[in-house]
Amino acid sequence: MGDAAGPCALCGLPAPTAAGSDLSFCCSGCRNVFEMLSRGPGGPPADFRDTDAYRWGVAAGLIPGGPVSAPTAATVPAEPGLTQELVFRAEGMWCPACSWWIEEVLRRTEGVVDARVSFASDRVTVRHLPHRVSAEAVLDRVSGLGYGASRLEDAGAAREGRQRLLRLGVSAILTANLMMISMALYGGFFADLGPDGVRYLSLPQWALATPVVFYGGLPILRRAWGGFRAGGTSMDTLLAVGILSAYLFSVAGVVGGSLHLYFDTSATLVTLALAGRFIEGRARERVARQTADLYEWAGRKARLWTEGKEQWVASAAVSPGNEVVVRTGERVPVDGSIVRGRATLDGSSLTGEARPVQAASGDEVSGGALVREGEIRIRARRTASESAAGRMIALMEEALVRRAPAELLADRLTRWLVPAVLCLAVAAAVAVSVGRGSAEEALRRALSVLVVTCPCALGLATPLAKVAALGAGRSRGILVRDPGALERIPELDVVVLDKTGTVTDGDYALREVVAEGVDGEEALRRAASVAQRSEHTVARALVREARERGLSLEDPGEVEEGPGRGVTGTAQGARTAVGSRRLMMAEGFAIPASLARRQEELEARGLTTAWAGWAGGANAVFSFGDALKPEAVCSVEHLRARGLALWLVSGDSPGATGAVARSLGIDRFLGNARPEDKVALLADLRNQGSRVAMVGDGINDAPALAEADVGIALGAGADFLCQAADVVILSDDPGQLASVFALAGRATRVVRQNLFFAFFYNLLALPLAVSGLLNPLVAALAMLSSSLTVVGNTLRVARR
Repeated sequence: MGDAAGPCALCGLPAPTAAGSDLSFCCSGCRNVFEMLSRGPGGPPADFRDTDAYRWGVAAGLIPGGPVSAPTAATVPAEPGLTQELVFRAEGMWCPACSWWIEEVLRRTEGVVDARVSFASDRVTVRHLPHRVSAEAVLDRVSGLGYGASRLEDAGAAREGRQRLLRLGVSAILTANLMMISMALYGGFFADLGPDGVRYLSLPQWALATPVVFYGGLPILRRAWGGFRAGGTSMDTLLAVGILSAYLFSVAGVVGGSLHLYFDTSATLVTLALAGRFIEGRARERVARQTADLYEWAGRKARLWTEGKEQWVASAAVSPGNEVVVRTGERVPVDGSIVRGRATLDGSSLTGEARPVQAASGDEVSGGALVREGEIRIRARRTASESAAGRMIALMEEALVRRAPAELLADRLTRWLVPAVLCLAVAAAVAVSVGRGSAEEALRRALSVLVVTCPCALGLATPLAKVAALGAGRSRGILVRDPGALERIPELDVVVLDKTGTVTDGDYALREVVAEGVDGEEALRRAASVAQRSEHTVARALVREARERGLSLEDPGEVEEGPGRGVTGTAQGARTAVGSRRLMMAEGFAIPASLARRQEELEARGLTTAWAGWAGGANAVFSFGDALKPEAVCSVEHLRARGLALWLVSGDSPGATGAVARSLGIDRFLGNARPEDKVALLADLRNQGSRVAMVGDGINDAPALAEADVGIALGAGADFLCQAADVVILSDDPGQLASVFALAGRATRVVRQNLFFAFFYNLLALPLAVSGLLNPLVAALAMLSSSLTVVGNTLRVARR
């Protein structure tokens, strides 16, 4: 800062002059408000002081020149047990100064303890004292600043969670008092009072049970009534019938002067059911948090670079071709390529790999990657919804709504089990009555059957395990598009691996040019001219080498490309073909014997070859080198240790494919395989009774991925969103195949264990309930323990 003093550019008070700047500010408040107004969507105002923002700043004490109408955050101490947290979204922030502005105004609001605003995600978190300032008043305060303030979509879920906890707390306290009275009665503590005196204790029992049943149990009763009106039954139906039967029977007993009451049973059923639902809800939230960060990325902003200036916009507003600036600590908003700068990127949130990657101009980057260090400017290739993070969200949402076979089985069993249990409870009560048992015994027997066979654990067994497996997989860079694949993977017999890009790097480099009757560089120039419009790895290697040598490429005219064959076009006025030997034969180009022998020698060394021909003959053979991925050998050994038969397939020649297969220890391979050849191989294996998985890395493998029992797409660099894949490994690490098999095995074991616990519990407890050996209270505790066993067992997937 300089020594000279000048007027503040906003409020006009004396301010030190900033070195290298024409503007001076007396404080950070003036600086931030000036920046916010300058970067507004409509441009800077004609008079900065004649704005609502300036007046708000003066009133709040952020800008000198006016009285402070609200206390600072330091004068609003937190009151333990009374502070609440409010989370909402503030829309319309166009620069980081806006977030500072909202944060400071809220902190100076009476009743606000603390406020934090994230400009990147529009998320506002406020800790406030509700008896001093309501949540609506906080939202109005932000709206008054000119921003949109709306609660997050999950606010309803949070409110429901608080209501569930409140219902549980009230029910538990009242039930505990009710049980004390009941236990005293059962133990004969009030025997000296006589029957008439004991009857008076029925009234406090009735008073304690009523709010438990009709307040605490309201969600259960409401869902049961909704199912009844729709003509269906559910687990809530069993609970509602049991709760109301015990309560109404007890009310009738009070009116009739009976001492045999079951208020404690009805209240305990409600409390234990609420406890189970609360624990289940917390478990669901725990596994769901593993995927919540995806939605956080989706709401972020992008620093758009237009006409040499930066402008903050929503990431959804970025279109392909737009340029975006990303700095240290920020996430890349969309998929794109770097046009300027260097940075260290952390893609662990996408691929599960914590290894930092150095990226520079020309490199591709994925939306969601974190810039650890540096600054880059990228050119967008996709919109935010089509980028890596956006499509990950779409895949996760699709997987969450798709139902696995075990889940469908549990649903079918639950549908017929509920009416069967109702009939069994009625039959048990009738049997007691026919045997001249008392009405109380008939009711107790029916209640025990209803409660003990409530299929809560069965309903939780599969869905909760599915969500846990999806979250655990995503944290490792594995997206499960079809949850049913997790059940099919442990049953596989054969795994078919694509070669290029799956077990090899796929980074081809031209090793040698063998030409006959023409100069090698001329052959390379002709081939690269025709190949420059192809995206195939061989074509890109030809074009890259030609440009590095400074060769001038010509326009190939109309180009035709066939999958697994090659590309044809025009070079120097002659039809030119670049690709496989099959393509040369299809074009009618004669293949010299010397070139054919040379090709065989190159392929025997494990090199990939491509032909180039024109003027009626094949004139050159190009060889390309591709190295094995370091993780490929370990991955193959792991699959073999599981007893799986392995195949290696490739569009490369049989010689090159066989060389790679031998280096991996794979006995079966197929070369010169077009997409339809891979499909035919998989169909043949399945017809032989094998259950087959296909592992591929690109769109060319899509037909084979769809044909396989389980399709596994490898690598986010290719089109990892191939709709044919059941499982997507976001990194290009084949070693992650071991994680896929481990995740599938663990998830399947947990589902089977959960189903076993649920069925075993019912098979063991039902005869006891029917025979009268199980008290309704004990049955309720057993029902809760069954659900807790399923929840605890499922959380092992998330933990591991």
